[in-house]
Amino acid sequence: MLPIAAHGVAHEVREHLSHDRIDLGGERRPISAAHDGSMVLYLDARIEPIVMPPLRLDPAVWQRTLCTLVDDRAFSPQEHAQLPSGTPTHPCR
Repeated sequence: MLPIAAHGVAHEVREHLSHDRIDLGGERRPISAAHDGSMVLYLDARIEPIVMPPLRLDPAVWQRTLCTLVDDRAFSPQEHAQLPSGTPTHPCR
């Protein structure tokens, strides 16, 4: 893991990410990142400061998790309407 600035991941893992900065939102502060940019540890201070489990930035992990949570179903028309143009109607295929 690499130590990172309290305000973002930007400069330490820039060559591994498609964006220069990851915004976790108000009270969530990144504290460390994997060398390859695939994972971030962050502090969540919304209630009281606590180090959260690793946030994995691997799209394949996110897709597997989504498919497990939605029981491998297609997006409803209402869900699909809220997604960016070109998003497939069935995320698990």
